[in-house]
Amino acid sequence: MGCSVQFSVYEGANSGFSDLKTPIISEGASAIVKEAMREDTSLPLYIVCGAGFTDIASAYLLEPKIAGHLTLIRIGGPEYCDLAPPPPGASSVEYNFGIDLKAGQIIFNNSDIPIWQVPRNAYRQALLSFSE
Repeated sequence: MGCSVQFSVYEGANSGFSDLKTPIISEGASAIVKEAMREDTSLPLYIVCGAGFTDIASAYLLEPKIAGHLTLIRIGGPEYCDLAPPPPGASSVEYNFGIDLKAGQIIFNNSDIPIWQVPRNAYRQALLSFSE
C-alpha cells in the first residue's frame, strides 16, 4: 500500500460470545481498551468494524468507560428502506451482524457507544476486484 509508517496488528477473538456478560479476552480487545483510555492525547478515536463486533464488545465488557472515549463506525447493516432496495437474495440477518449475534446485542442493546453506520447500499458502491 506504500505506507511508510508501521502499524501494529493484534489478534482478535477466534469465537463468538457464549453469553452477554463474559468478554472474550484477545489482543485486539485489550488494544482497544488501552487506546481508548489513553490520557496523553485529545484526538478522537474511531474504531471501524467491517465484520463482527466480538472484539469491540469484549473491550466494552472489560472497560465500559471506553464508550465515552471512542466512536464505532459500523460498515454494515441493511439499506434504509426509503433510500435503496436490498440486493437480490439478501439475507434477513445482515452478514456482519450475524457473525456474532451476542456481540451485536452487547453493542446495540447494552452499551452507550456512539455508532456511525455505513449501510450496505453505501459500501457496495466501493467494490474492487481482488487484483486491485
